[in-house]
Amino acid sequence: MVKDCNFIGNATGPYNIPTLPNNFIERDNIVNSGIVSLTAAATLPVPPVGDTFIVNGTTGITAISNVYAGRKITLIFNNTLTVTDGGTLKLAGNFTSTGVYSTLTLLSPDGTNWAEVSRSVN
Repeated sequence: MVKDCNFIGNATGPYNIPTLPNNFIERDNIVNSGIVSLTAAATLPVPPVGDTFIVNGTTGITAISNVYAGRKITLIFNNTLTVTDGGTLKLAGNFTSTGVYSTLTLLSPDGTNWAEVSRSVN
């Protein structure tokens, strides 16, 4: 069990997690509990831990919160929405999910900008 773990290096951190359940595993030197649900927002807030997130809602995404450099995330969409190319999102054009199981994988090389790694519209 991990206790009093600080996550440093995020623009809005550090984050303190006082107690974690026994089912947490260590992955890429970050404690990861599996898939977390997020609510779609113009600036999508990405938690300090985890790499796969289910995005619920239909609000278009135009930015993603700052993270640590080198972070890679996969977003799994439950609804139809558009992730807009531009600003800090460096995509191969706008991404429009068609509902359940459309995915977008992104990498942040500098902690601010996000580059598209892959997409799947299902």
